[in-house]
Amino acid sequence: MGKAKTPTSPTKAGASSAAASRPRATAGSASSSNNNKASAAAAAAAAASTDNADEGDKGHPRAPRLPRRKGFRVTAEGVARFSVISLLIIATLQAVNYLDADSQVAKRTGLHPRAVVTTEKPRTYYQTPDEQAQYENLVKIMTEHMHADASGANQQHQSAGAGASGGAPIERRAAGDPYDSYYSTSKIAPWYACDPAVCKLPSCQCASTSPPGGLAPAQIPQFVTFTLDDAVNAVVYDLPHQAMRGIRSADGCAMKATYFVSAQWTDFHSLQTLAGSGHEIAGHTFTHNFPTVKEISAMREATEAFGGIPQSSIRGFRAPYLNYTLESLTNLKALNFEYDSTMTLDNAGASTIWPFTFDYGVPVSCATGDCTAAKPTAAVPKPTWRAPGLWELPMYNLMTTDGGVWSMDPAVNTTEFAAMLRKSFNDHYTGNKAPFGVFLHPAYLLADPARVTVLNDFFAEFMARPDVRFVTNQQLLAWLRNPVPLSSMAPLCTAAPAASATAPEVCDGIDNNANGVADEGVAKSCQFGTSNFATCKTCPVRAPTADEPVPPLIASAGAAASTCQPPLGGCVYGSFNAATCMCDCTGSDDPNGSGACRNTLGACTTLRMPDADRPGFFLSCAQSAEIQAKKASTTTTSTKAATATGSSTSQSTDSPKSTAAAIKSTSAAAGGAGPSVLAVALALVVALAAGLF
Repeated sequence: MGKAKTPTSPTKAGASSAAASRPRATAGSASSSNNNKASAAAAAAAAASTDNADEGDKGHPRAPRLPRRKGFRVTAEGVARFSVISLLIIATLQAVNYLDADSQVAKRTGLHPRAVVTTEKPRTYYQTPDEQAQYENLVKIMTEHMHADASGANQQHQSAGAGASGGAPIERRAAGDPYDSYYSTSKIAPWYACDPAVCKLPSCQCASTSPPGGLAPAQIPQFVTFTLDDAVNAVVYDLPHQAMRGIRSADGCAMKATYFVSAQWTDFHSLQTLAGSGHEIAGHTFTHNFPTVKEISAMREATEAFGGIPQSSIRGFRAPYLNYTLESLTNLKALNFEYDSTMTLDNAGASTIWPFTFDYGVPVSCATGDCTAAKPTAAVPKPTWRAPGLWELPMYNLMTTDGGVWSMDPAVNTTEFAAMLRKSFNDHYTGNKAPFGVFLHPAYLLADPARVTVLNDFFAEFMARPDVRFVTNQQLLAWLRNPVPLSSMAPLCTAAPAASATAPEVCDGIDNNANGVADEGVAKSCQFGTSNFATCKTCPVRAPTADEPVPPLIASAGAAASTCQPPLGGCVYGSFNAATCMCDCTGSDDPNGSGACRNTLGACTTLRMPDADRPGFFLSCAQSAEIQAKKASTTTTSTKAATATGSSTSQSTDSPKSTAAAIKSTSAAAGGAGPSVLAVALALVVALAAGLF
């Protein structure tokens, strides 16, 4: 008697039928018509059984389903193919989108008002090895200057006053030595004696822990300054603008910065556009060297000759390396500067020392400079050094949550940077409201553009407070000389010059005819190998130096002086029209059409973006720039979040080599796939999946 047959489940039946239905290449065998019909019937029955199993048979494992000509069925092989092809499609589209972003979005840190926060040059910008070498040289120089200034100053300040703890002491003096070993950058020195009955505003101000004019902290604004040191050029121009974008005081005045400029490596027309838009230009020597009379004067002379900024308007100064002496302060007084801003002081809350004049000597220890002759000794118990009328606007150190101090460019990650800014600001705000400042080098932002977002977020957080005022150093000094309560203060800014489409364009760094470009038709480039700059003045026959800040000028008949020339680096997305002395940007003149937009210096660096709400139409230049800026902000925020998960960044990582790596990384992030590309990718994947599986 044979074994009873085990009932076959619908799933198993489907599997066996599927196997039976596959064509076999067996030698010497043929199927009859009846057998073919039987196989087809079996396949149909198997399919019906499998469909029923979908609904009712939940207890049995399913075998692979029969492929169909229509519909969508999943097989193990299909899933693998789907995954591989999907990954290939996404990778390809991301690569295409990156290349498109590199060619479509201007990544030059030039003068476009809302440029993408990245310093990666577009491939169309640096077209020659010389231009590439110049760019890399500027990055190297700007980074080296940052290290020389910030790292040295921070180390000197911390080693001079902090001791092993890393914190800033309130006061220190050796036993039995009342003065010589005394050190404090947060308390007024015991030998300092200033008579407020004699020292009166506007020309004299005693060092004090109280606001000037007898005002109480509750009556005055909290002033916030933002200063930037070293040369101004296309490599670093835009990043500070990104940090200040959209920031206004409660009185409606847009935030402006103070630039302490060293003339060597500076693009003078860029400098002129800064001044034309309300930023303050101050001195930082010509070659970023010790502040002799020659170095200080040469910067002023070259800036006036080629940047159109009068020497008399350059009223402030900061010493390179923060290395000042009584001699350098005396030089500033002799050259009619109104203020120095080099001395570093600690924030002591309600006891923070307010800005002062040097009418009665130096009231604090000089952490980064040499003020030996201003301290009393046994031989000279009453020092006589004075610089009457010269103000000191101190650089108040940023304080970390654990008591550390940073004079400039804190070598911390972005999370700690943000915390340091907020702690230091609140210490000022809840103390005696001594002015709060952020003191940086543009190269600090260049090394990690995520810091730009940290700054912008920080400024935006406090601009809503009705008693916060963002000011330049000159605006701050004007109030210090004539302090008034906040309730009586008029806006500190002045109205921008009126622009008109019919107004002639003149050499002033301002867009006179309201076409988006400053000084078109009058600006030209002066080429001297690696030392090139633009100017709307006349080019010199050779590059300016500290010894010769204003070389002989090219005769009016010379080509460089009489012929319109394109911006430095060319028109980028366009061609230069000598008849109009402007770049003709690519694209349509139709306001709703595609094309490139000019930046302040006239180069076509920003491409108009498609209008997502109106297919076939494009956004305006301003709208396109706004979207690109938001994309950049998202990119830097992501970078900031990634950085925050790591440990504190060492200042030594901001080397030229690591800076270049950061630049490249940021640019790659900026080219990530956008929503439209992802939609296309999804559509292609679905279409391929439907056709292949």
